[in-house]
Amino acid sequence: MATILPRRGTTAPTTGLTQYELAVDTTNKRIYIGNSGGSGDLIGSAPGGSDTQIQFNDGGNLGGDSGLTYNKTTDALTMVGDLNLNGGGIKSNQTTVSILPSTVTTLNIGGSATSLNLGTTTGTTTINSPTVVGSQTTQALYDNVATTMNFARAATSITMGAATGTTAIRNPILRVGNTTGAITTNTTASTNHLTLQPCGKLIIVPTLLTINAGSVPSITVENTDQATGVVEIAGGDLFLTRKTADDLNFTPVNIVFEGGVNNTSETTLTVEEPTADRTITLPDATGTVAVLGTGSTTDGRIPYYDTTTKTLIGASALSYNDGTATFTFDGTVTVGGTVGTTNSTVNLLNATATTINFGGATSSTINIGATGGTSTIDLNSNILKEVELRNYFESKGTVTYTGGMTQDLSFDLSTGNVFVYTTTGSISQFTVTNIPSKANTAVGFTVVLTCGNGLYSVSFDTFSSGSPVWAGGTPPTASNTVGRTDIVSYVTYDGGTTWYGMVGGLNFY
Repeated sequence: MATILPRRGTTAPTTGLTQYELAVDTTNKRIYIGNSGGSGDLIGSAPGGSDTQIQFNDGGNLGGDSGLTYNKTTDALTMVGDLNLNGGGIKSNQTTVSILPSTVTTLNIGGSATSLNLGTTTGTTTINSPTVVGSQTTQALYDNVATTMNFARAATSITMGAATGTTAIRNPILRVGNTTGAITTNTTASTNHLTLQPCGKLIIVPTLLTINAGSVPSITVENTDQATGVVEIAGGDLFLTRKTADDLNFTPVNIVFEGGVNNTSETTLTVEEPTADRTITLPDATGTVAVLGTGSTTDGRIPYYDTTTKTLIGASALSYNDGTATFTFDGTVTVGGTVGTTNSTVNLLNATATTINFGGATSSTINIGATGGTSTIDLNSNILKEVELRNYFESKGTVTYTGGMTQDLSFDLSTGNVFVYTTTGSISQFTVTNIPSKANTAVGFTVVLTCGNGLYSVSFDTFSSGSPVWAGGTPPTASNTVGRTDIVSYVTYDGGTTWYGMVGGLNFY
């Protein structure tokens, strides 16, 4: 058995001893045990550092530091610096454990970790920080095995993505709003509504990087129970723009209504390329808007509704020329009311019509002019055939007297065919003007002459042009008594070359 030789000194055991030596270093408060080989092992020393500091080997001595302390009253371990775990983990037998719960404002976990697991496969992991930031340009969140992910379920405000760039949600079905989808009415509480309030434009672009045969990128608004889906724009404009990609073909935006029973047919609304700002106003009325059909787009044609095609069609038989203000209609006009005008002069069929039929029924009544006043019908020396005159009136014409040497009394047949005159002087001849010149026609007029003075003489037998003839060859003699009236008529069949005189009556009083 080795002999223990105690020794007290200020150094480690001396070398070269053959016995074991127990040495006490009174200066440094250390205890050594030495062996025959001369080496000395430190087996104890006094505590180092200050109160509450945890002891550690400090160059062969027990040491303490303010960066590593333990408070036995509060059971709190305090460390200033890094905690290096070279294996294993931090474990606890408690169900609730708080790590750095109070004053830490910046917490770095797994700075070089390529795999970081928080929480178990079941239960709930809560991160109370108002902001979670990833330092990488590409971040993956539950990207491998998670099939159901609940995110910010109590949040009233969620911000996703930056102010620029693209945010992609790859699920084929995205349900936003009430997860049950239970909406009782369209006017229920606002909690059942989805409201999008973009700060600027909301651009929806259906995109397929690879389009298979028959596939068309589209946006579908559909009620899942096959009821009526509603798209409502509360104020503002629904602006449909054209495709403006780098290609030279500008694709118009159409509104397409899919057929219900026969869904292979659609109704498409499209707009031609506008050359200026246009406005189309739908009237405040209920009804059917007819579209232009066959022949209706030809300039000048007046479209009309066709019940077979349910369109407005046009025909050359019904047109209007705004340059000449001419209305053209080749057919029959059926009038159940009044054809009126605001003009004082109206031309009716005055151009090329050679035959005009009025009153095609067997027995017709045709009224021309008002029941009161005077209506003038000028046939322009044309033929009025097979006419029964029930009430007949003759117009008084204009009489002009020229005294002096000629003593001429003139009758203008364009103003009438009955001439009434009271003599103011002698009359030596009659002059007839504006005699209608038309072959195979007879023209006549009547002179009603009243004597104004018995000293005046009147000749019924002298014309300035043409010669009158009388029955029996004797002309009548004018009554030369004041107040007496003579009526004489004349008719010509050769345009005024020969006048046939007839006495209607003399010496009326």
